[in-house]
Order: sequence, then C-alpha cells, then structure tokens
Amino acid sequence: MTLRKATMVKRVEEAVRLIDPADPPIATFGVFPGRSPWVTCILLDGVVRDSYFVTVTARAVHVHDVAPRYRPGGLVHSLSRDDAAQRIAGLRHRLLWSSFHFLLPGDTVPTPMNVRCVRRPELERFTAALAEPRQP
Repeated sequence: MTLRKATMVKRVEEAVRLIDPADPPIATFGVFPGRSPWVTCILLDGVVRDSYFVTVTARAVHVHDVAPRYRPGGLVHSLSRDDAAQRIAGLRHRLLWSSFHFLLPGDTVPTPMNVRCVRRPELERFTAALAEPRQP
C-alpha cells in the first residue's frame, strides 16, 4: 500500500506536536542516509530501513526513525535550530536527488543525506528556516 506524501507528513507532524505542542512544524521531509540513494532506496528497501524523517520547527530540529509502513518511529535526535544549522554542509540540488551532509550527534564524520526530488520544496523550507534568525 502506497501512502500519500500528505499522510506521511501529517503523521510525523503529530509525533512532533507530542514533543512540544506550542512549537508548530515548519517543514517535514524524509532522508536516506548514505553515499548512494539508489542502493539505499531501491535495492535495500525492505532489508535495511536506515532512513529518517527530519522536521524543523520554530525552535528545534527533530529527527525520527522511519518505522514499518513509513510511520514515524522513535525520536533519534532533537537539536536546537542554531546547533542544526552548524551541523549542515554541502547542500546540492540535483535532478532526481538532492543531498546535504549532516553531522549527527555522537558521530565524528558528517553523514550524507539524500532527499528525493518530490521533497525538494520541504528541503528548501528547511534550509531557509535554518538560515533565518531563531525566534525566542
């Protein structure tokens, strides 16, 4: 069963609202970590689900695991927007996949994060939100 993008975003936003109801989500999108999005997404889908939902709010950036049936799993990381802005580098827009490098807490090397082209508007809202001054 294929889920619509709006359904997945709604589920992730509900999980984020449970963390802080007063902090509304600005942008939510899914990422596939790793050097090759094709291997991660196509060949290993169903075997290895090492992917995340990333949500930026007015105050924080939340990273959730992807649970079975593409539901938000457990909260993996919750960072302030200032901290997340310092951890992101190398944003590249490509025809089918966009990518950026993100230094996850506890890692020493930034992880390549791949974003499908249908999620590009959310990625652009995410990077714009990190670039603007944080609201108190």
